[in-house]
Amino acid sequence: MGITCSIGLALPCRVGQPDAVSNDPHSMHRWHDAAALATYALYEAGNGSERWAGGFSWDGSRIEVIALVDGDEVSVESSRPEPDASRDVGRRRLTIGDLLWRHVLQDAHALALPYSITIEPDDRVVTIDDKPYTVPGIRIEGDPAWVGTIRLDEVTLKVTTTSPSALILRTCADPSSLPEMPPAGH
Repeated sequence: MGITCSIGLALPCRVGQPDAVSNDPHSMHRWHDAAALATYALYEAGNGSERWAGGFSWDGSRIEVIALVDGDEVSVESSRPEPDASRDVGRRRLTIGDLLWRHVLQDAHALALPYSITIEPDDRVVTIDDKPYTVPGIRIEGDPAWVGTIRLDEVTLKVTTTSPSALILRTCADPSSLPEMPPAGH
């Protein structure tokens, strides 16, 4: 069962990556400071060729690590689990919002209104620390972008990618080794 969404009006938007690490040289260590505050394990793509710091919350409650897997970005956001089960509904809404942002606002092509999309469930098997898990996910019909979330005991993971490759996640053993910026030319 999918969700169909029709957009019939212009949406206000700000172009750019949400929660991206600032290019301000005075804030270059903020990601590492936030990662140091995390009270849970951070995860990253274990089969990535390059990796770097991504978005983060100021209090360390959400930390993103980005990697390239076969040339495609894989974002792994680790966060504290929400104690209230009703927040799963809110997390699903945020996941849909993230998927819509990437599909509608990140692409440079013009949109002709009205504009319709179908959001489909797309659960995938993801290996996390050498153990396979079925990760509930969603995607927009015809778009390779996929967002999946899973709650492990002490952490919630949100994975976002366009990569068709098998996803392998692992605990990030040394967050302090991550560069603040993507590799050159990316």
